[in-house]
Amino acid sequence: MASLTGHTVGLWPVMPYRPRTCLTQIDTSEGRRSIGIHVEISVDSGANWHPFVGGYKVLPGRLGIWICRTNLASMPLSGVNPKGNDNLFQRLVDNPAHVLMRMTCTVASPARNISRPARRATAGTAFGTAAWFDRGAAGQVRGRVAGSTFHGGDRPVDSCRDADADAELADFAAAAQDCNEDRFIEATLPIEWIATEVTLGSRIQRISGIEVNLQTNAGAAVRSPRVVARTFHLTPDTYDTQIVLDTDRKQVPI
Repeated sequence: MASLTGHTVGLWPVMPYRPRTCLTQIDTSEGRRSIGIHVEISVDSGANWHPFVGGYKVLPGRLGIWICRTNLASMPLSGVNPKGNDNLFQRLVDNPAHVLMRMTCTVASPARNISRPARRATAGTAFGTAAWFDRGAAGQVRGRVAGSTFHGGDRPVDSCRDADADAELADFAAAAQDCNEDRFIEATLPIEWIATEVTLGSRIQRISGIEVNLQTNAGAAVRSPRVVARTFHLTPDTYDTQIVLDTDRKQVPI
């Protein structure tokens, strides 16, 4: 499969690939659209190819077709015999080795085009974070390979070069980074004593000892979460403080 799509032999795993409509397009009154999936037949071992029309369905989960008609003699071969009395059954009886079929369609590579923007110095947290966004067609490299039936023709093709696809995906990744890198912290922290010095509204910059930085930026502005609640636990078994932290969200520009 890799070699058929112009890639290194053996690069693609052995698996069923789903046929998709061709990138080659035609002009219609409503604009350009794909020509669909193109199926052809040859009765002379591939010397000549003719459209295979009617009586079949394209398999949805693998590259192949299913011939629906039970009587192959009722399937005329368009363009093979000018008299119109040729059919698939007759050709298979005469010499089945001469009968070939081919499908021209689009297949999706098992490898994804991925953009990984570098973590910025102004990231809103000291913790490493990651998020995956699947943008579907955005960032796709689309091209018609030399082995296509329509290669070299004058029909338009829905293509996208590597450089254009990379730039498109990088623009989206930067926008996603802008939306997600300003982080918020909501946390409940225990203190093993009665911490009266911690007051409501105090900002907590880090947890000493384990050196956890609680910095949360809004762009280049450094900030830390505030104490929004404080509870003293005074029982025969407990003697501690619990504080609740929350980032000051009203500072975040929208």
